[in-house]
Amino acid sequence: MNLTKNFTLNEMVNSEVGRRLKIANQPNAQQIENLKILCEHLLQPLRDACGQPLSISSGYRCRKLNEAVGGSSSSDHTHGRAVDITTDNPMAILAWVCRLNLSFDQAIIYKRFIHLSYRDKDTNRNQVILKA
Repeated sequence: MNLTKNFTLNEMVNSEVGRRLKIANQPNAQQIENLKILCEHLLQPLRDACGQPLSISSGYRCRKLNEAVGGSSSSDHTHGRAVDITTDNPMAILAWVCRLNLSFDQAIIYKRFIHLSYRDKDTNRNQVILKA
């Protein structure tokens, strides 16, 4: 199922840990809608501007999978509102987000990936957190 031109539901639920632990990582209709909104408002504009695929390492995570990977109990991943993008330069992704003036809730910068979340353009905090 395509969420946008370049993003599919399969890549947003794909999890190596989930497969290894045999955890069914299936979002409900609301979580799928949230993923679609995340892709439409943040990921697809970012992809269009960069002109390159984004390497999604984690999108939606059911509660059981989120616990297995050590995610926060309040993680936006469990609602389909967050994605982790693997990259050698997470600050470059953040620079694109800022250059494009894209609304986001959180951008958490790690050494090899960036966590981006999107809730609603009226409630997004545009909060940047450095963890690297």
